[in-house]
Amino acid sequence: MSTLLVIPSRKAIYGKGRAELNVCGDNVHFAELSYTYPLKLLSPRPTTAGENEAAQRVAILYSLTYGGGLIGGDRVELSLDVKAQAKMVLLTQGSTKIFPSRPSQRLSSGTVEGGNLGGVQHTLQRMSARVASSAFLVLLPDPVTPFQGASYSQTQVFRLAAPTDSTAGGSLLLLDWFTSGRIARGEEWQFDRYRSVNEVWIGEKQVACDVLLLDQRDESGTQVQGQAARRHLQVSLAPYHCYATVIMFGEATYGVSETLRARYDSLTQMQRKSPESLIWSFSPLENGQGSIVRVAATETESVRSWLRDALRGLEAQIGVDTYSKAFV
Repeated sequence: MSTLLVIPSRKAIYGKGRAELNVCGDNVHFAELSYTYPLKLLSPRPTTAGENEAAQRVAILYSLTYGGGLIGGDRVELSLDVKAQAKMVLLTQGSTKIFPSRPSQRLSSGTVEGGNLGGVQHTLQRMSARVASSAFLVLLPDPVTPFQGASYSQTQVFRLAAPTDSTAGGSLLLLDWFTSGRIARGEEWQFDRYRSVNEVWIGEKQVACDVLLLDQRDESGTQVQGQAARRHLQVSLAPYHCYATVIMFGEATYGVSETLRARYDSLTQMQRKSPESLIWSFSPLENGQGSIVRVAATETESVRSWLRDALRGLEAQIGVDTYSKAFV
């Protein structure tokens, strides 16, 4: 049974956004909040009444795209600047859909980020963020969902202030996750390419660089063609349909990190006849300054539920009301 794929009827667009969050007394305000189509940034006023002192000075920022997604050729750049003692929570409203390129659209060079993609238009998202002393940046977006034939790449670079004898450094909690596609339409790992890069710097030192690349190539690096191409990633990544990575650095994440470390250390390993529906791992980074958690599950909602429970310690930092807006 064939499926009709509807692609937004507009040309590829280059959009930019910037948000700068400052502290003023016991409150926070955006000194700058700007964006251009197809990106849109919204900041509702958070409710902090009755929260503890650590949950004050928090601002929520929603990052949206018109139509709920990006088409082949779109370029989106977002710059975040979280000033000293401020806390920014970045959310989205629903998964970011990555539509494929139209067959008639081509790049003149056919080269994207050092690789030749045969002229197919590539969708790019870039984020750069600076987090000052005693500031906290929390990214809890919904997952990215690449459609069949989509080619997508994102690069996120985070620069945290280094701690000193008198001040805490910047803190970061980053969630980066994606799904296998529109399973209800039979699109299971049918995108052409997915690339995600997350860099974390503390002061002038790079402390983490996490790179994930999925494309339709076999073990020898040869491009897989025809029906085999549509099965390649499906076979490699089975039986799971959703993968998530959580990267944590800084003092504000220690509570969540230590809870997950203890929880992971208490797990027992045993041979099973079939894979579990959800698996996860915990690894310390940079001499205990940071940690990374990886999750995979057969259902996206299982990952969402697991994350909601595992990261609940964030409520002490950003407030119960703010945290309740994530994973909904």
